[in-house]
Parts: sequence; structure tokens; C-alpha cells
Amino acid sequence: MKTGTSTSPYGVCWTSRGPRGLDLGARTSVVIGEFDELIARGLASLLVSAGFDVISTGTQADALPHADLVIVNLGRLRPGELASISALHPRIRFVLLAARPTQRETQTLLAQGATAVLSHLTPEREFVAALRLAARGLWVADPYHDPVDTLSGAERPVHALLCAGLSNAAIADSLQLGTETIRTHARRVYAKLGVRGRHELHVSALERNPEA
Repeated sequence: MKTGTSTSPYGVCWTSRGPRGLDLGARTSVVIGEFDELIARGLASLLVSAGFDVISTGTQADALPHADLVIVNLGRLRPGELASISALHPRIRFVLLAARPTQRETQTLLAQGATAVLSHLTPEREFVAALRLAARGLWVADPYHDPVDTLSGAERPVHALLCAGLSNAAIADSLQLGTETIRTHARRVYAKLGVRGRHELHVSALERNPEA
């Protein structure tokens, strides 16, 4: 089978992984892994309404061999666990849910046996579309693209010091640059991150990394 990449009508990217897709006329059986109760119930309700057959929630190992798709909470996985489980159950498609999976993290998870890596922020319509693609044997990825990654090498240290609360003068002194140069870099940082000043910059930094 020819392998290629494309973009779905919903903005999710996928790549063909081979001929092991499910019979499209059959209902897809889904196991929902370890999530908080409200999240698990919400996922189950969404999937049942979309025509999936949710056969189990939680860690019921006896249900795993009967599943076509298993939705896994990345936060509950131990290192190396995905590779071990996917090797034991090569028929099953594992869908990983993470807060904001990066491109590198997504590639690592796909290499370890995941069929799909999706963000908690993925809209319902796109999420259901991604599961349908995964059930057909397609790799699906919707990695989070941090706007900080768009900053230039000169803008990154200015961004870090702005987030630390330093004034333009203090940043100029720290980086041994002119204050006007710092103002120019700061304006570009604000524009690239879609914020209007220091306050919004601090708020966006906390939203990206709430444990910082």
C-alpha cells in the first residue's frame, strides 16, 4: 500500500499505516482507559452518540482483547508501557490523549505503537473524525504547536526575561543590548504570541505551563 500524508476536512493530519483497517460496515468497539470519571463519562457519551460501541471504561484488562480502539490517558502511562501493551495487542489501535502533545512527543508515541495522538483541546467533531480514521488503520496526529517555537534566536532570551518580569532596561543590561533593540524584540514577541503587552504575556505563559 502506498504511504502518504494528507489533511482531512477537519484539519487533522494522517498517514497510511497499512492494510489492517477494520471492516467499515462493522461497529467499532472502544475501551476508554483511566480518566477522571466525568471525562470518561463524557467520552463514552460522545462516542456512543457517534455510533461507536463503548464496551468498557477504566482498567478492565479482560475487555482489552475485544476492543478495536483503546483511548489512553497519556498522563497515566508509565515509561515504556505503551510499547509493551501495543506489542501484546498488535490488532488494537491505541489512541493517546494528552494535554498539548508536541511534535516530538507525537512522533515518539507513534513509534511506540500509538495509532493516534490527540490533544484534550481537539474539538468533538475532529475527535470523532480522528477515531474513524484510526479505526481504518491510519496514523492520526493533532500535535499542539506552541507559538513560542516561532520566536527567533534573538527573541527567545528577551521573551524569557519578559516572562521573568524584568524591565526593558534590565533586559538590555542583562543581554548587553540597546534598550531600543529590546523594545523592537519585545514588540515582535507580543505580535507572534498574539498578546498586547506584559500582562497578557504572563497570562499566556501560565496557560502554557500552569505548573511553572
